[in-house]
Amino acid sequence: PPRSTLFPYTTLFRSKYAEELGIEAELASRLFIYFGISTFLARPFSGVLCSICRIKPQYVFQASLFINGLSTILLPLIRTYSQLIGYVILYGACDGIYGTLLHVLILGSLEDEGRASGLGMASFLTAITKLIGPPLAGKYNY
Repeated sequence: PPRSTLFPYTTLFRSKYAEELGIEAELASRLFIYFGISTFLARPFSGVLCSICRIKPQYVFQASLFINGLSTILLPLIRTYSQLIGYVILYGACDGIYGTLLHVLILGSLEDEGRASGLGMASFLTAITKLIGPPLAGKYNY
């Protein structure tokens, strides 16, 4: 399989992976559009879905992370552009659900007086991991 499959968080390396599969650069760059649209549509959908009383947000959150991880594990099996589009749409939808429900779950698990600092701390810790991830990937030549 192509080298870029070694890095599990594929947001930055999707187009490179597609090029390693022999897909043209223009088509590979369109994957970012599919990712953005699916994320954009999944965010309000997950909010509406979790506003239904019988559906608990933590289960939707866990299911999105499971599907996201499973699809990334299966990424090396993808060999065509249409399969890659399906993966990117699924990955983007799960990412959108994660982005929405993470804040819902954080705010729902804290007392009223601790919500602002809890959300700030969670955002700070998330930012640190997103900040150091790409340089570490570059250091290890993924």
